[in-house]
Amino acid sequence: GRFTSYTVDQGLVSNSVAGLVTDERGRLWVSMNGGLTCLDPATGRMQHLTEADGVLGQEFITGAVDRGPDGRLAFGSVR
Repeated sequence: GRFTSYTVDQGLVSNSVAGLVTDERGRLWVSMNGGLTCLDPATGRMQHLTEADGVLGQEFITGAVDRGPDGRLAFGSVR
């Protein structure tokens, strides 16, 4: 196996991760103080989501993340 580490140096908005979950396509969804990021480990591409994308806030609760049986992702934020 191979291990790759991602930090603000690689494009994350914060080094403080609140939650981490994979979706059905193998992408990593990372909630942190500063927003929500979708990371495709196959390409290293990151997409940062903000309130303009429908995210309720930019501060998330540690461990408050889940993937439902239908594949939908849920993140707990302070808002």
